[in-house]
Amino acid sequence: MKKNRPVTFQTINYVAYEESYCHRLEPKLKQICYLAFHVPSVDARALKEKIYNIVEGATITDKFAWFLNQIREINDKRELYLLCRNSVHKAR
Repeated sequence: MKKNRPVTFQTINYVAYEESYCHRLEPKLKQICYLAFHVPSVDARALKEKIYNIVEGATITDKFAWFLNQIREINDKRELYLLCRNSVHKAR
């Protein structure tokens, strides 16, 4: 049997990496903000589905897995917007 090789991590420049989830979120931030703060009929579950649809198909990275985990744990639509906004701002 072969020995397990050590895992190497690469730092990714998310601004130059065009298939990241942040690049998919950035043009939709205003729409997410509007749904989170101004539309009372949209609940957190519906906003989560909207965010999942936006980032669907993005290349999976460690940050993307962390982002999806955070989305699952948050149950407030305003906090969901803030997570999306902060993720985009950190990627810049």
